[in-house]
Amino acid sequence: MTMLLAVLWSVPLGIMSAVRQDTWSDYVLRLVSVSGLSIPAFFVGVLLLFFLVRFFQWMPPLEFTALFDNPTENLKQLIWPALAEAYYISAPITRLTRSLMLEVIREDYVRAARAKGLPERLVVYKHALRNVLIPLITFVSWSGGRLLGGMVIMELIFAVPGMGTGLIKACTTATIRPCRPLYS
Repeated sequence: MTMLLAVLWSVPLGIMSAVRQDTWSDYVLRLVSVSGLSIPAFFVGVLLLFFLVRFFQWMPPLEFTALFDNPTENLKQLIWPALAEAYYISAPITRLTRSLMLEVIREDYVRAARAKGLPERLVVYKHALRNVLIPLITFVSWSGGRLLGGMVIMELIFAVPGMGTGLIKACTTATIRPCRPLYS
């Protein structure tokens, strides 16, 4: 869910930032993506939880509801940690999308498509975005490992059992046995 949310909002924001280069919307989008790079995911999670409790009187549920038991309750529990982690993951994806789009928009075939009189939306989404997707998909796939590291802390903050909680439990309950010498 986190990766889906991150891609769904970072790619369009990166495209919009590149198409509207050096305008106020480009500056705002770059500010938002740089802040996503500079604020750690766990701190975004703590701030999000604080604002949800303080201003909306929303408390996270104490017990986890499985997806197959009640899908809406499960979504209510998982949306907030997913949003907090997606903000952190989407920042470099937005920056990469913007820089790749700026590079591709200046290519000859994009200028030729504009010269033919094609609408700007078609030029951007059909001609330019196709060539941006190859390195972008590679980077998004690489970001999956980065996502797993942040989910350990995010699951603890929002009290959601998952892979991170299982990792913590495995590390804390493991017993260390002394090794036998190889040679006696």
